[in-house]
Amino acid sequence: MRGSKSDRLLGAGTLALIQLAAMRSIDPLYDIKPMAQAIKQVQDEGRPVANAARYHAQYQFLGRLEAPLVELQGAELAPWLAEHPEAYAVIYLKSRQELDGFPVLHKQAYRGGVAVLVNAQAAARLQAAE
Repeated sequence: MRGSKSDRLLGAGTLALIQLAAMRSIDPLYDIKPMAQAIKQVQDEGRPVANAARYHAQYQFLGRLEAPLVELQGAELAPWLAEHPEAYAVIYLKSRQELDGFPVLHKQAYRGGVAVLVNAQAAARLQAAE
């Protein structure tokens, strides 16, 4: 009996270590706090920020944002960017390779792709390139 209890403890400890290692490797894909803080910095400068996709307020709490992001999808984005040249936008891309030559304030892995915070001009160029 004694051996089986220690085997179970060893097995549980090994499983916990594996879970911890897996969490560490996928953590950057789901940790959106750095993006939320970058958005907060832009908003603190008095600039509006748009989210170029459905916005589920994922950045609100972590960034302590005082204003919600403007939710824009598809054809709504280009006119809004033209009307707000001082603005920034969170754009979601399938790969980092699409960023060559674009000034990016913040970028990070996000759900199998990349999320970037860019100024209105870069956002318009990125949207046109899609």
